[in-house]
Amino acid sequence: MIEQQLPFIEVGGNFDWTETDDRIRAAEAEGDLSGAQEIADTAVQDARSNQNGSHKDAERLLFCLEARADWSSRQGNYLDAKDDYLEAISLVAGKSGQEGAVGRLYGSLGYLFESTEKFDEAIDAYERALEQLGRLRHPAVIDEVRLSNNLAFLYAAKDDFDQAETLFLKALKLAHGELGASDPDTTGVCNNVGALYQKAGHLEQAREMHVMALEGRKEDGGNKADIAQSHGNLAIVFAEEGNEKESRSHFESALANFQSVGSEWSEDFEAVCENYLQLLKNVGDREGEERVKALLEKGI
Repeated sequence: MIEQQLPFIEVGGNFDWTETDDRIRAAEAEGDLSGAQEIADTAVQDARSNQNGSHKDAERLLFCLEARADWSSRQGNYLDAKDDYLEAISLVAGKSGQEGAVGRLYGSLGYLFESTEKFDEAIDAYERALEQLGRLRHPAVIDEVRLSNNLAFLYAAKDDFDQAETLFLKALKLAHGELGASDPDTTGVCNNVGALYQKAGHLEQAREMHVMALEGRKEDGGNKADIAQSHGNLAIVFAEEGNEKESRSHFESALANFQSVGSEWSEDFEAVCENYLQLLKNVGDREGEERVKALLEKGI
């Protein structure tokens, strides 16, 4: 059973922010980490020194703090990132017209907490983010989809099935309605709803979701690893339903697709092999076991 987390997008707000962020990322790409840090620190210091009480000045400081927080988070300096996100939030929290910025910042903060396994704090931050984004007159659909998905993941990890299901289905409805059935965000959420139902033993619903994910991924045609994941998940569902023929077919398709992608998918390929071996052992297919063991040993 393979689940898929969806990344929260770092989103800038105006030219000042993107210019600072672009310069940080350019230095980072060149391996000049000290230079990137200096750019980030200087931008924040300059923004602080030019505060005259205007909305524009506060907004500039917010975006510079956010750019530095994103940089710190990428470097694993989570405490520094947390401090900058919280300061940025304090600049605009409760102010009319700033719901998008506050929601974005809480989303980034939640992702940071999740990365450091502070799951209760992550849940709180994600919920605050969704509450803020829900106030927007023009919904930020992708952000809402990804935040709902990631929050659902955390509730699923706490075995809160009902809350996880509600959030996953919210994400799926938004993604399907606004992005389309074959969009990677839509198929990723389909995959995750299927994994949730599978974990809960609701095999028919799990199968329906994994079929939707597979069909969308095939239509999109972009990522064979994602297609392989869907085949692998369906193979497990069919095995649990006692449908050996369909299970074998999907295991074979999963292996074939994984063999056409890079070695970064080795762990997923190995997981499919191990699951397939369990099926073959259960049905007494020793010849099949030896073949899959050879594939597992060879790797991708």
